[in-house]
Amino acid sequence: MFIKFFLKIIKLFIIVFSNFRKNQDLISELNVWLGIQQGRNAPVTNKMEVSYILRFLSNSNQNIILDVGAHQGKYTDEIIKQLPNSKLYLFEPSKKSHEYLRSKYKNIDEIEIFDYCLSDTVGEKILYFNSDMDSRATLTHREESRTNSYWKEKEVVKSNKLSEFWRNELSYKQIDLLKLDVEGEEFTILNDVKENLHKIRLVQFEFAESNIATKIFFKDFWELLNDKFIIYRYTHFNQLNEIKEYSEYEEFFRFTNFLAVNKELN
Repeated sequence: MFIKFFLKIIKLFIIVFSNFRKNQDLISELNVWLGIQQGRNAPVTNKMEVSYILRFLSNSNQNIILDVGAHQGKYTDEIIKQLPNSKLYLFEPSKKSHEYLRSKYKNIDEIEIFDYCLSDTVGEKILYFNSDMDSRATLTHREESRTNSYWKEKEVVKSNKLSEFWRNELSYKQIDLLKLDVEGEEFTILNDVKENLHKIRLVQFEFAESNIATKIFFKDFWELLNDKFIIYRYTHFNQLNEIKEYSEYEEFFRFTNFLAVNKELN
């Protein structure tokens, strides 16, 4: 009852202080701010992300963790701090980023690094980027005039399927955390192993501007994961927001991270 009353107050406030709906700029700013409070395009750091993971994984076990799109290893660094007993598998196809990771973790036996991307094919792909070691390097070319980003540089990289890696390297052992940050290719990777999703405990995935280029919607993730997983949206204030049902309002194409938690394994 209180929440409904509070919402009416907020709506009245917006109407009054937006000059009876004429000040659309103010309404837009309020809409962005309210979205951030729900985790949409929120300033969530790697440290915050791993703090959410710790709610479901224990350091008493040797967790199997895949960091797909490892870039410079900042996410992995947080995993090492918080879950030091884990076995980590890093995937980074960019030549310079891969070489950087090799050098960075050369003395850590529990980290294995692979120089290929995960996708829907075994072979080669073209990786597009804006500059060396670009954190937004992508397999699907796109342009963003708003950010002056055009992904004009490219390199040929090796490609593999998660299903192939899982069978050949892990013999389909349970994966405790599958972290995906691959600029719009997250769904492709998950769809490749849809028959074995029940063996994955946690899936962290990103949904952002890149999904416009790949033409993947949040609904695709929902239909793939909802039966076996509870899906949460990360926020920047120590709260996981559960997505209880699909809505078109979830089709928000700005940087947002989600955590899918296996209903049977947690």
